Amino acid sequence: MIAESDQIAQFLGLDRFCIHGPCLHVCEPTWSWNPPRFADFDFWLVLEGRGILRVNGMDYGLGEGVGFLLQPGDTAAGSKDPNSPLIVFACHMQPVRPLGRGGRISAGILKFDIPDLGHYRRLGEEALHLVQIGDEARASCLAKLLVGEMILRAMLERSGGPAGNIPKVLHELALSIAS
Repeated sequence: MIAESDQIAQFLGLDRFCIHGPCLHVCEPTWSWNPPRFADFDFWLVLEGRGILRVNGMDYGLGEGVGFLLQPGDTAAGSKDPNSPLIVFACHMQPVRPLGRGGRISAGILKFDIPDLGHYRRLGEEALHLVQIGDEARASCLAKLLVGEMILRAMLERSGGPAGNIPKVLHELALSIAS
């Protein structure tokens, strides 16, 4: 876990990765997703709706607060429940310097569940507002904080970390990384 934490710490430095195209996807009634094998990182956080995301051959239920950091080499395919349209905050990410492990920060799938989505929804909405008014630099900074917290949350969940206080702890850690 220490080597994995070092990779995550390396990846999370605000000057060490670029965020591209933070956006909100409102998935139409016939939406499905079958992108080519990932060459970069793709951050996904479901804000509303239900569906299924298949990552590297395994199916995961999608619902409010479920998120993923898809990594280089991952394959994915998604579909939604036609009665519960998906709304997803997403962005592409690229590290500035090459990462070890074939360009991945973890050998496994980085999935996380957020029981209280309010804080993360507000960060995402504020980042999107900044994009709309043309303030890409501040939008990117907020998106990096959001993504950084989610990556740490996924790693803490995988290691059996405490679920109840993670959002506050992660927020404080992300703020310390930013300063």
